[in-house]
Amino acid sequence: MFRRLVEFLALYPPLAHVVIGVAIQAAIGVALSLAGVRRAWWFGAAFAIGFYFSRKKLEVELHADPSGVHKASTWGLGWVPFLWPATYQLQFYAPAAAVLLMAFLVERGRRSDGGA
Repeated sequence: MFRRLVEFLALYPPLAHVVIGVAIQAAIGVALSLAGVRRAWWFGAAFAIGFYFSRKKLEVELHADPSGVHKASTWGLGWVPFLWPATYQLQFYAPAAAVLLMAFLVERGRRSDGGA
């Protein structure tokens, strides 16, 4: 069953990115919540967004210099996501939106339950 899930997600990279992003967020959110950190799910969202931003920025840099040698001249590329190819944007914005929505819903639910 796990193999089928992986094969399915391989066909839809943005969906796979959403699943992985939410998993990253959940791991951090649960761990920090257990440690008593307030707004833990927002920290998890920030980490997941930072992970995908840095990953896509690196892909833009590597695409600009296909030799595989990472040079200082390509470091300045990719800082503005609106300039990325559409597929990179979708693979960044889809998990970003998902983890922000998840953080909002979880933290809102915790507040209504009387949690911190």
